[in-house]
Amino acid sequence: MNAVTLHDAIDDVCPIISCMVGDQDDRATWSFVPTEAATQAQIDAGNNVIATIPINPIMPCATADFVGRFTNQEYVKLAQQRLADTQAAKAGFSKNWDMVVATDLVDFNRKKVQTLRDQLVAAGVITQARADQIFG
Repeated sequence: MNAVTLHDAIDDVCPIISCMVGDQDDRATWSFVPTEAATQAQIDAGNNVIATIPINPIMPCATADFVGRFTNQEYVKLAQQRLADTQAAKAGFSKNWDMVVATDLVDFNRKKVQTLRDQLVAAGVITQARADQIFG
């Protein structure tokens, strides 16, 4: 585990000031400092991240390589789904896609990326088996 991945995962569920990873393979050395505004439920959720996040996260890949993992047919389905959502005034799926590919690297450990994966499968853009290949 690295501090950036842990920070991003905890920050998704609890507002934090910082986090620390001592020994990358020992959860007992990982910690975070919540903001004063954090509720006890959010702090508990942050502690749950520490207890459950994979110790060996999936390595990120370049965004161009990530997009290249989709077949042409899958990419067309993706575009069709984005268009259908736009026409229905639904932004969630398209916004998630844009947020994932708007950076130089795709971090497969981020909740936003995992949500996108699940949305692509639910929409029938890719199968679960392909999601495991593309996002793994």
